Amino acid sequence: MKRTAAFFTVMMLLAGITSVFSSCSDKDDEPSLPAAEYVAGTYTGDMTCSVMGNESVFEDLTFNVDATDDATVDITLPSFGNPPMQCRRSTYPT
Repeated sequence: MKRTAAFFTVMMLLAGITSVFSSCSDKDDEPSLPAAEYVAGTYTGDMTCSVMGNESVFEDLTFNVDATDDATVDITLPSFGNPPMQCRRSTYPT
């Protein structure tokens, strides 16, 4: 009887150890995006510009953020402002 109980105890310990070491892995199945591709897209919002202490607010502008490589983006701003100080559409590398 003692031998059977010892056998079942050892089997239960082996089953427990096996289940602990074969638990979920740390790997994620989802591929990770580079930071530049993660933030790339089209955004709409307001922009505030300050020139020589005069502040101007431009509302509902659309900004384009394009990924050029894994860690670099280009930001394209629409034209804004009033002539003669109007800024034309430009691309600014970051």
